[in-house]
Amino acid sequence: MTRYYSVDAIVLKAMDYGEGHRIFTFYSREEGKLSAIARGIKKQTSKLKGHLQLGNRCHLLLYRGRNLDTVSQAAATSVYSHIRENPKAYLYSSYLLELLDSSVPEREPNAELFYLAHEVLTSMAELEPALAVHYFEIHLLRLLGYEANFRRCIHCGRPLKEGFLSPRFEGIVGEECGEGYPVSAQALYALTYYSESQLPQIGRLKISKETEKMMARVTRHMLDFHLDRKLRSVDILQDLT
Repeated sequence: MTRYYSVDAIVLKAMDYGEGHRIFTFYSREEGKLSAIARGIKKQTSKLKGHLQLGNRCHLLLYRGRNLDTVSQAAATSVYSHIRENPKAYLYSSYLLELLDSSVPEREPNAELFYLAHEVLTSMAELEPALAVHYFEIHLLRLLGYEANFRRCIHCGRPLKEGFLSPRFEGIVGEECGEGYPVSAQALYALTYYSESQLPQIGRLKISKETEKMMARVTRHMLDFHLDRKLRSVDILQDLT
């Protein structure tokens, strides 16, 4: 049986290893999250160097090793040049990559999640990066099995007009069930719209800066319930708002 296999993958992160190598983490359609070493990639003559850039979507040929796989060939299929040309999009895409890396275990493929990440990265050419990432956060939660309901109180199930983000609960509660950070009717409507819409549709909904801040606070509060570490890029994004 051959030990070579091919995957369609997005580059999530890279770590220097030894003098001339790097270990990459990828999220692939076929295998889920995986790690592999690219030997000699720091050399100027390396054929892998230009393809294995953070955030690139690549076709990879990997060799399955005993402890760590090896990148044999790589060809970038999407480089998302619009992200590198836009500092704000670059910061939000970096957060997306870190969030994806932190949210999933290795070798548990989810093709829908792979295509969601690709679609959101692509959409930053036209959509406001912050809004595209909120869409990713909401649908990432759904694909991980933590689908949010922004229409009803998470505690009693009553319909919500406005609500509160309670530190004791994962989602939104009504005023009868708790208190905390207030979430406006506009923010609840936007969160519901994002959760029930396709990505190209979200640009039709015009929201204020204050509503966007509320959305960010809600989605990141919910993600904190399911992640075991704080993401470094979150602090950078908060400085933008």
